[in-house]
Amino acid sequence: MHNMNQNPSKMKRSLTTFFFLALSYISKADVIYFPLQYSLINYSLELIYEYEVIRSPKNSFVYWGGAGVVGSFFYIDEPTIGVESAFEYRRYFKPETFKNFFFSTYIGIAYMTDLEYNHDLGLVPGLKMNHKSQLSKQFVLESYLGVSLPISYDLDATSFWVPFPMATVGIRLGICNLKRK
Repeated sequence: MHNMNQNPSKMKRSLTTFFFLALSYISKADVIYFPLQYSLINYSLELIYEYEVIRSPKNSFVYWGGAGVVGSFFYIDEPTIGVESAFEYRRYFKPETFKNFFFSTYIGIAYMTDLEYNHDLGLVPGLKMNHKSQLSKQFVLESYLGVSLPISYDLDATSFWVPFPMATVGIRLGICNLKRK
C-alpha cells in the first residue's frame, strides 16, 4: 500500500496543478492570445521550449517559444491556435530553486489563427503569477494566471485592434534548459 506521506512534494505539485486547472473554469495572458476583442477571460494550453539564464539567487531571464491553443470562455466554440516567442523576467519566491512559485513580466510576438477567417499578428506585453513543477531534469509543467494587453494586427483586414486587457489561466508543458552563470 502506498503511503502519501512518503513524498509530500508530489502532493503539493498535484494540488497546485489541480488548483490552477480549477481556476481555468472561471478565468488570458500569455503571448499566444485570443484575437477577438473583448473576450476578457481566456484559457491557454501550450507546448514550449525555454532557455532560462539565472541572474541572481531569485531572478532569471528566459527566452521561450512554442505553440498552443487559446480560447475564450465567451466564445467557447471558437478556439484559436498559434505560435509564440517571448522574453520573460522571472522573480522566484524561494532562492536557488528556480521552480515552484514565481512572478514574471514578459513581452513577445505571436501569430494566431482559427484556420478559417482570423489571421492575426500580435505584440503582447503582460504579467503572470506562475507555478513551475519539475517533472524531470528538463521537463516542466507550468501553470499560470496572468493579464496581458495584446496589440493585434488583423492580416486579412490589414487593420489594428485597439489594445484591450485580457485575463488568462494557462498550462504550459515543455522543455526547460536552465543555465547557471
